[in-house]
Formats: sequence, C-alpha cells, structure tokens
Amino acid sequence: MKNIWELSTDVKDEIMEMEKIGDDNIVVVYGSNKSLHKLSELFNRVKKEVLIILPSTNGFFRTEMSGGFNEINKIGAKGIQIKILTFTDKDYTSEIKRIKTKYTNITFRELEQASASMSRIMIFDKEMTVIWEIKNDYQIEHTDALGKAVFMDAIKTSETIASIFESLWTQPETHARLKETQEKLKAHDKIQSRFMDLVTHELRTPLQSVLGFTEILKEEITNDEQKFMLRLIITNAKKLQRLSENILDITRLENNILYLNKEEFDLNELVKSTIGDYITNSEYTKSISFDYQNFDRKYPVKADKFRIAQVIHDLVDNSVRFTQNAGKIVLTLSEKTIHSKEIVVLSVSDNGENLGPEILSRLFTKFSLDSYYGVGISLYLCKKLLEAHDGRIWVLNNRNECGCTFSFGIPKNG
Repeated sequence: MKNIWELSTDVKDEIMEMEKIGDDNIVVVYGSNKSLHKLSELFNRVKKEVLIILPSTNGFFRTEMSGGFNEINKIGAKGIQIKILTFTDKDYTSEIKRIKTKYTNITFRELEQASASMSRIMIFDKEMTVIWEIKNDYQIEHTDALGKAVFMDAIKTSETIASIFESLWTQPETHARLKETQEKLKAHDKIQSRFMDLVTHELRTPLQSVLGFTEILKEEITNDEQKFMLRLIITNAKKLQRLSENILDITRLENNILYLNKEEFDLNELVKSTIGDYITNSEYTKSISFDYQNFDRKYPVKADKFRIAQVIHDLVDNSVRFTQNAGKIVLTLSEKTIHSKEIVVLSVSDNGENLGPEILSRLFTKFSLDSYYGVGISLYLCKKLLEAHDGRIWVLNNRNECGCTFSFGIPKNG
C-alpha cells in the first residue's frame, strides 16, 4: 500500500492536467484579413518561441514581399526564438539564400520535399497553433493565396505538433549523419575487400608449393607415422586453400565480377558425384551413411555446374562436421512451383545437433560466427552463389531436436 501511495499522482496535479485538456479552444476563421489580424496579435503576445513551416517556395517569396520576414525578424530581436522550416526550389536556391542572410534573428532550415504539405503551420510558445490552408499558391498576395485558418488554443495539441516540428528540424542533421556513416561503411568494406583480396593472393602461391611437395613426399614415404603427419599437413593445407578461394569468390561476387558459366545438367548426378569425391577425399574420416531420397529420376537444371557443386560440397561438409560417427545424412531432391516458376530443391538433413536461435539468426552472414561454427565464410558464399542464380537457401531445426536441415532452391530453367 505504501508503494502504491508513493507512486500515486497528487489530486491537484490531476485537476490541472484535466483543466489543460478541457481548455482546448479551436476557432476556424474564413476571412484572410481577419486571420492576418488575429495572427498579428499572437506575434505580439509571444514570450519564448515561434515555430513556422513554410511549405512552398512561392509562400517564402510571398512572406518576403509582404514584409513578413522583416516583422518576424524584429520579434526575434527581442529575444524570441524564431525557427522557420522552408522548402526551397532548386531553381531559386541562390535568391532564397540571399534573402535568408538578411534576417539575422531568424533561424532557417530546409524542409525535405517528402515532408512538405500545403498548409502553413505556426506554433506559439507550444500553447497556440495556427494551421493556415493554402488555397492558391500561385497568387502574390496573402489574402488571395491563403484560405481558412484554424486557430487552436490547445497546449497538448501544440506540444504534439511542436514535437513533430522538432523531428523535421533535426531531419537534415540525421540524414547527414546517416550519409556520413554509410560512406564510412562503404570505405571500410572497400578496404576490407581489398585487404582480403591481397591476403588471399599472397596465400595461394605458397599453398600451391606446400601441396605440390607434400604430394611428392607422400609417394616416397613408407613410415606410417610420417604418412599420418603428412596427411594432416595436406588436410589443413587444403582447408586453407579452400578458405582463400572462398574469400576470393566472395570478393568477386560483391564486386559483381564473378562470371557464371550456365549449362544444362542433371542435379541428381551432380549431387552423387560431388559426395563421391568428398568421401574419397583424405579429409573424410567419419563413418557416416548417406541416404538418397527421390533420386530415382533426373532433375535437369540450367546453372553453373561448378558453383552448384561448390554449394553442395559446403553443405555436406557442414553436416558432416556436426554429425557424430555412425551418424546419418539424408539428401532429398524435389520440385516446386513458386510464382509460376519451376524450382528444383535439394535438402541436406543430419542427425547431429540443433542450432540455437542466436546462431540461426546470423548463420548466412559474413564473418559472424565463432571458431566452433567456423568463420562465417562458406555458408555466406553459398547464399551469395545461389542468389546469383536467382535462388535462395534456408535452414530449419529438425522436429526431433536432433540435427537440422539445410535446403536450397534454384530455378529449373536458369
């Protein structure tokens, strides 16, 4: 009860808030001359600030020609803060800039075109708001250009509109900061891509020498222990070679310089041959069985055969990595029609471990994973290669809380 009492609002404060809301006084004035007279009274009574939105270039020139800016500038000289949002036509930029420099007691700022309306808005001390309709923006005189005016003696409404005004006022600064950040990110990405490109090229030459000499040594060495150590060297050198090639491919994809050599082939045969090559490779040491579902027919597609084989290899390698000995990987082929387009889908399902939500959300993002799940290269590359084929990739945890299923789909006819 004590906590409730401490959190409660004083009755007098509640009554004052209710009185503020209840004091809303809205008057619609239809005569322009009467509106101008009423507006003049508000300018004379203002104590702290005036916020104005001039939504058109013609309205800006009208205010200048009628002496409006001069009168507002005099009010600003008394210590009243004057802030005016204007929309500038590019054809009159220099002339508008010249006019603005004349009035040192007024702060002008550009209004984004998308934010412009066809009503002149003025807020006085966040207590009184005037919304003045522009019925004919091409007229020279205010009395001819402006229509009915709504005078709102309403604190809550004025505070809300003032808040919107301040958002528009800071919009250019926000856009400038966002643009600056975007340019920095672009520069950072460019430097990163260039760095990775250089590092990868520097790695390729010594790796080719290492692999070449180790293959020669493998034929000459007869000692089992030395053969085992040599096999480790070859395995890790090939991993490093594949990593460097993947980084190069990503750089090419991101710079739109990777060429796809599309041809017609049977995805069924490509899957089997790719897994066959994977199993005979020296890196494959686990006793894992492969089950092929719906492989009793051909699945012709038109795509880059080498790149699709690369995707299949990486998905199988990923599943093998997280599947225990004597585990099982199921490969399923199917066809779907999505938006009148025939899609061939390959799913790779393992009975390893489920992926947590924090991993699933960033699984296909570059350089986003920890050392246990890899550096975030191969799956990101799979995603980019498939997108280059107008395809997509996705992953789902298996329902039995055992393993997950990676799937990708590519258009049948390229």
